[in-house]
Amino acid sequence: LAEANLDMEVKLTDGRLVLTVPGQPPYTLENAGGRRYKFLTDAPGDFFITFRPVKDNEAETEAYLEQPQGNVVLRKRKAADVAAAAEAAAKAVSEYNGPLKDALGEYERGGFTVNITVRDGKVVMVVAGQPTYTLVEKEKDRFATPPLPDTYSVLMKRDAAGKVTALVLKQPEGEVELKRVAELTATISVDELMAKVIAAHGGE
Repeated sequence: LAEANLDMEVKLTDGRLVLTVPGQPPYTLENAGGRRYKFLTDAPGDFFITFRPVKDNEAETEAYLEQPQGNVVLRKRKAADVAAAAEAAAKAVSEYNGPLKDALGEYERGGFTVNITVRDGKVVMVVAGQPTYTLVEKEKDRFATPPLPDTYSVLMKRDAAGKVTALVLKQPEGEVELKRVAELTATISVDELMAKVIAAHGGE
């Protein structure tokens, strides 16, 4: 399921539906009547998700997510769509040769994940469930993150050899340092990618 930067996966685990969002703990879903399910979570407020036919195309399914910060409709992603998106993202990364190439990758702290990647030729910060933030250099290794105000910024940390090892999210509430856990590369072939997608969807 996907909408903007919000990606969710729903699986059947031990007879229960479980929903996962990158960078968050898995959520067990409890039936609340019909095709509507409640998130079993300690988060403030109630979260529900309803699986329903797409209007004017009942052969397709979408999910209606009810949450305190606003409701969202998520479309179901097909294996071919996932593969095409992954291929396009890998191509964008491989073709980028700008000054932030060495910063592209995944950063993590306590299950919270941030990706620095390339979209439409620009280096961006991607956080699940949030808008995409373009990195705008203010000074060496310090970046503004529009549309956020100037009280928010990103700082790249480097080791003695000059390699990016972490990023620091600076915000009014305090600073959060995330360690680099993976570089973004485009070393996988399209055939290998499709094989992984097919396997993830239960095989051919």
